[in-house]
Amino acid sequence: LVAVGKQLQDLAEKATSAIESNTRIFNNYYRVAFYGTKFGELDGTKYIYRDHSSVRLVDFSARMVSQFSELIGAEVKAIPNKPISDLNLDPSGHYVQVISVDPYQDRERVKSKKEVTTFDKQHGVDKYGFEAPWAPDGGKPSEDVSKQWKIRNIYVIPKFFPSLTRRNKVCEEKQEVQGPLDCAIDLIDNRIELLKLELQLRPPNKKNITDCTSRLHNVA
Repeated sequence: LVAVGKQLQDLAEKATSAIESNTRIFNNYYRVAFYGTKFGELDGTKYIYRDHSSVRLVDFSARMVSQFSELIGAEVKAIPNKPISDLNLDPSGHYVQVISVDPYQDRERVKSKKEVTTFDKQHGVDKYGFEAPWAPDGGKPSEDVSKQWKIRNIYVIPKFFPSLTRRNKVCEEKQEVQGPLDCAIDLIDNRIELLKLELQLRPPNKKNITDCTSRLHNVA
């Protein structure tokens, strides 16, 4: 009950803040992969889960471990976000891999609209993904913006989120390699999005606005 009360308090505070700043509260999304024979049909599958914005990755992961340990009657362990081949898992063990993902907008959908709002980015979405730094030569990723590369991992689901269901099974996976130019464009877009959110606050936080504009200048 204490945990439920704390969650309700967090939601109420976020709702109040959103109303005062005229912004919306959106869901968090997580990709969950299941490994282990006792999972049955879930073994080897991946799902996109939807949850409240107040639920952090560590809390969601702990809940998955607890829930499925009780469900299958065996110990379930959470594993890090690494290729399964690199983890040396026990064949008789049972594991869940939980990764935080964001709604993904392909370029065709973005180009079809004059302006893509935060609401547009969160609704009617069937693709979710996460990004990781990458180096073409297999070495350490560069900190220089002009030399940064990354890999975007995308998961496609058969139905759109948000919906009444809490999860959708991943039906397709793909990867996109992003070069320095694409990385810089994404970074600028993210900074602009943060700046827009800061400008919506009443009253605006001058320190945060200055920080956003200085970061935009550094990228440019």
